[in-house]
Amino acid sequence: MGKASRRNGAGEEIGPETNGCRSNPGSRNLRGQFKARLVRGPAKPLPFAVGDMFGAWEVVEVVRKNKGYHPRCRCECGTERVVDRHNLFSGKSTGCNTCAKKKSAAKRWLKYADALPDADHRCRLLNRLASQISRCHNERNRAYPHYGGRGIGVYKQWRDDRASFLKYVQLLDGWDDPSLQIDRIDVDGNYEPGNIRFVTAKQNANNKRLVLTLQQEVDELRERLRHCKCGAAS
Repeated sequence: MGKASRRNGAGEEIGPETNGCRSNPGSRNLRGQFKARLVRGPAKPLPFAVGDMFGAWEVVEVVRKNKGYHPRCRCECGTERVVDRHNLFSGKSTGCNTCAKKKSAAKRWLKYADALPDADHRCRLLNRLASQISRCHNERNRAYPHYGGRGIGVYKQWRDDRASFLKYVQLLDGWDDPSLQIDRIDVDGNYEPGNIRFVTAKQNANNKRLVLTLQQEVDELRERLRHCKCGAAS
């Protein structure tokens, strides 16, 4: 019996020289395989080009990664990294993680814009206030024993109305210098009006070191007194 012929959807007979293709892609070798240098159709163009903007991202290069082409992007802050093209087109990625956190923080404290219009200063100062409240009033905070555990707290009005904190700190020297930190003048006092100032990181560290040294000495003295038998009855 002869070999049955094959036909395509249009009813045309498919011969062995086409191997099921509608057009002859080229000649074969002795093994029946197609030779190299076959003519292919036009490649599908990439859906992005160098210079395109996606939020804060700017496409600066196209690289091959994970069997596909993805853009290397530069954020408005200068950060560069390869961004998944699907996240780029869907809007899931509009900038680097650092800028995204800043924008999220700006939205979080937006309701205090009347007290301090500048977003960078407002977020920085309110984040520091939040850290103070956590150290002094959250027992799960790692630094609680050195602050709340010693009886140090944050001024209640600042906790209830953070806009009042912003209005107060703007009266202090150095409030607009991001390199300065908030320090308590009396290390045993609270975070309250008249007891905070802006100092350098070195000054703040020296102040903390003194407090920790005193605390260690007090703990050692308590341990000695607990084991002392000088006053015990014979």
